[in-house]
Amino acid sequence: MKVCLIGCGRQSQTAHGPALQRYRNGRPDLRLAACCDLDKQLAEQFRYQFGFERAYGHMDDMLNAEKPDAVIVSVTEKRSASVAANILERRIPLLLEKPPGMTLQEARALAGIAAQGGGVPHRVAFNRRYMPLTRKLRECSAELLDTQRIYAIEYEMVRVRRTDPDFSTTAIHAIDTARYLACSAYKQVRFHYRELPHLGDGAADMTLTGSFANGIFFRVGLHPVSGVNVEKVILRGEERSFELTYPVWGPPFVGGRLEYTEAGKPYVWEEAGKEEPLSAFGYEEQLCGFLEALRSGRGADSNDLRSTLQSVDLMECLRNRRTSWQCAQQQE
Repeated sequence: MKVCLIGCGRQSQTAHGPALQRYRNGRPDLRLAACCDLDKQLAEQFRYQFGFERAYGHMDDMLNAEKPDAVIVSVTEKRSASVAANILERRIPLLLEKPPGMTLQEARALAGIAAQGGGVPHRVAFNRRYMPLTRKLRECSAELLDTQRIYAIEYEMVRVRRTDPDFSTTAIHAIDTARYLACSAYKQVRFHYRELPHLGDGAADMTLTGSFANGIFFRVGLHPVSGVNVEKVILRGEERSFELTYPVWGPPFVGGRLEYTEAGKPYVWEEAGKEEPLSAFGYEEQLCGFLEALRSGRGADSNDLRSTLQSVDLMECLRNRRTSWQCAQQQE
């Protein structure tokens, strides 16, 4: 299997490069054939650091020469859709870093291309879906979800000095993970903003409230400038509450924690403090699981482009400062 990577920036250096390097160990048939970046010097550094065979400065040159079996794409948000479309039109299996486009229109177009001709295997890299603590929480709450005894989800994303003009491309993680844990589509959403013009154009504190199609109420708080890096989710159910505090990358790396309370008695189910970051943040499973599925010939991935459409739609709503949103039936 020949693997190529497009985009040698921070996310690839932190996640995709180390995960590929580890996955290749013990798999002599896996070739890290080439990496590519518009900054050719950066691509050469990445090639040397992670053991790729060649480096390119132009995507088409690499794809034409290498003819890879799979491509990882981790480029800027504004270029993501056009680069991904090129890969999918060539019918090459794709792992695409989030978000899969800046707009719902872009994401839908990609999903359409991927579905043509029997479909192209692909996965969208929302890493929280693959984090061990997220999956453990979803597993542990499944019984209550199945019997409609989860009543509310609260998600908090807090950051330090994130005065980006567009925080929506980070906020999409919270939007997507809440939906993933609810095991349901969003039904209706209201958006609340406190603009912070003294911190820069577009800076704002934001909250989403509403309900999922299965009746669960939610609140997603987005606090980009509140002085601490914290991310946590709380599920409230019948006689049980679950609280997940996600790990912090650091430095230093700080482990996460999953606990629950039942009838007034607290329990700790799982801690991620002893795991290394690649595993704790889901990067290893996200990438290696995709490549393993390709190697074994398994079918469609449930974490595909269509599964991200609501998340992209709500991300776009945040960017455009919409105040309300109602689910379109076709997105469910």
